[in-house]
Amino acid sequence: MTRHDLDTLNAIHAHRRSGQQIYDAQQEAFNVTTITNRFYDEYRYHYELARDAATNYNKGVPEFQNEDQTDKLHAFVQRLLGRLMFLYLGFVPSFSFTSQFESLLSMSTLLRGK
Repeated sequence: MTRHDLDTLNAIHAHRRSGQQIYDAQQEAFNVTTITNRFYDEYRYHYELARDAATNYNKGVPEFQNEDQTDKLHAFVQRLLGRLMFLYLGFVPSFSFTSQFESLLSMSTLLRGK
C-alpha cells in the first residue's frame, strides 16, 4: 500500500459522518483535478531533485553541465523518472519511489566520498 492509498482511505473514513459528508469526502478524494495536480506537483519535485543530482554528481559529463545542452539533461531525467514510475506503478510491488531515490542519492554520495 502506498502513501497515496493511505491518504485516500483516511480522507474517506466514515466514522461519525453523515451520508452527505461521506459522499463529499469521496468526491474530493477521487477528484481527477486534485489527483492530477498532486501527481504533477510530486513529479516536479522529484524531477528537480534528479536534475540537480545528475548535474552535481556528473561534473565530467558536458551534456549535464553546459547551459546550451539542457535538452539532453531534461531528456535523461525524464527517461529516468519514466522508468522509475514504471516500477512504482505496480510492476515491482515492493518498490518505493521515494526510498529508492533517496537510497540512490545516498549511495552516490558515499561512492563519491562526500
